[in-house]
Formats: sequence, C-alpha cells, structure tokens
Amino acid sequence: MRGDVASSPRLILNLIRHLPEGSQYVSILQSAPGEDREPSDTDTPAEIDPLHEAQMWNTDRMLQAQLINSVNMLVRYSIQWQDGKAPQLPIVGPAAWRGEGPNSAPSKPLSVMDVINNVMGHNG
Repeated sequence: MRGDVASSPRLILNLIRHLPEGSQYVSILQSAPGEDREPSDTDTPAEIDPLHEAQMWNTDRMLQAQLINSVNMLVRYSIQWQDGKAPQLPIVGPAAWRGEGPNSAPSKPLSVMDVINNVMGHNG
C-alpha cells in the first residue's frame, strides 16, 4: 500500500482473505479467543491451545492422520491377537479426535439407524 505496487484496498483484502490454511491469520480466525488465566503449580497437563491446534492441523495433515489411524485400526482389528496381546495404538490427530480440548463434547456413539434418520430428515 506504500505505492510500490499498483494495489487497492479491495485487492489487499482479497489477498488477506485467501491466505494459506496454515498461516497465522487464518489460524487466529479459526481458533477460539484465548482465555486469560493464572498459572497453577499443579501437575495437570497444559490445556490445548486452539490457536496452535488450528495452525498444526491443516487439511493435508488431517488427511495423513486419518490414513495413519485407518492403518492402525486395520492392524488392531484384522489380526487374531492372543488374549491381552493386542496393541494399544494411540489416535493421531487434533485434540477433538482424542476427546480432549474445548471442542470435544462427550456424546453417545451414533448407530446406523441414527445416521439414516439424520439423512432422511427424521429427527426424533
């Protein structure tokens, strides 16, 4: 906007709107506003930072994490493991996938009938 390049405010706003997915501006827009809290001396793990989550888990990384989780599930359930010998593989991905953080609300598992009713528009 200094005059070096022919630009207008509309062009600048358009460029800002189309910044890449992992940019800090887009991550700030996608994340919840931060809460100011006093630090505690307990040994509890730190809370999930939504800004860091939005920067870290863009579309290509989420697809790769889904691929890893799918392979882990195939390894876990396609082999006849001896009792107690099945591997416990962690879920890779955003905190909401693991049931952590502010965006993960505990919910009951959906049945096939629940999904069919949602698709057909029968909410009841």
